[in-house]
Amino acid sequence: MTRSVLDLMNISIFRNRYNADDLFNDLSRILSLIYSLRLRVSNLPALNYDKGFPQRGVLDKFTLERAVSDQHKELAKTCAPSKATDPRKVSYGHDIASLLFFHDKQFFKGTLHITDVAQLEDQMLKVVEMDGNYRTEPLFQQLEHWLNA
Repeated sequence: MTRSVLDLMNISIFRNRYNADDLFNDLSRILSLIYSLRLRVSNLPALNYDKGFPQRGVLDKFTLERAVSDQHKELAKTCAPSKATDPRKVSYGHDIASLLFFHDKQFFKGTLHITDVAQLEDQMLKVVEMDGNYRTEPLFQQLEHWLNA
């Protein structure tokens, strides 16, 4: 969940369909809301991302309370975005792919022939590898050091 990866995804996968700033900001806000709820509910059932979008193709219209089970709707309404400035601290890869896929499902299925979230995740992983910025992260540097030891 970095700007450079989303820019590259927008160019290489999404055919420049989205405004890169809006895509990054909208995803950051939504992921932060989901994270806020997960902090409160440790065993939160899977979200229904499809229900979370009342309007297709408009990422900023995602509504958390629509995406959760009935037992968590009231709690979801009280969630506020995290104060974390780095969206990577509140992002979960499966959430990113699911949000992107279900917000514009017809585009992904019809135009890009990406028929499910798993296929989108595969494409996204390739873009992360192409971007290469993960190599500067301490975790990956430690793993590389361990593998080369």
